[in-house]
Amino acid sequence: MKYLLMMRHYIVSNLSNLHVEIKASQDFIRLSAVMHIFTCCALWFIWYNWILLLSVISAGLFIHKRAVRSQKPYPEICALSFSARIWTIIFHGGECHLYSTMRICLDAGFFTLLHFSSPTHRRCMVIFHDQLSQDALKKLYVIAQIRK
Repeated sequence: MKYLLMMRHYIVSNLSNLHVEIKASQDFIRLSAVMHIFTCCALWFIWYNWILLLSVISAGLFIHKRAVRSQKPYPEICALSFSARIWTIIFHGGECHLYSTMRICLDAGFFTLLHFSSPTHRRCMVIFHDQLSQDALKKLYVIAQIRK
């Protein structure tokens, strides 16, 4: 009986572990393009100073070019991990930030806003659904509901 309880604990603990590599997102590029196009159109119809208009549009194009090149909202983040009730955000340089809680603040259909917190610091992070597999996304939601 004790062996069965140990196996159940092992299986449940493995099901609650999560490690997700953050991939490039085509939805992020599309959203970035739409936002920049709307901004340029709004500025085109509102502003009368051409020099200021061109400088703002060129700055927006520079930001959009950077977004297209990285294809991630957070190009410095490599992976997201959950194990032993600790959330870990892993960066490309090998640095890790540990958080005690994760909360799903917003689910917009094609992206999710996550809020990580620990006693020392907090971080909000946008995860587009095409950055994760469907299984990893479902597991992320289940863990968030269980750990409330």
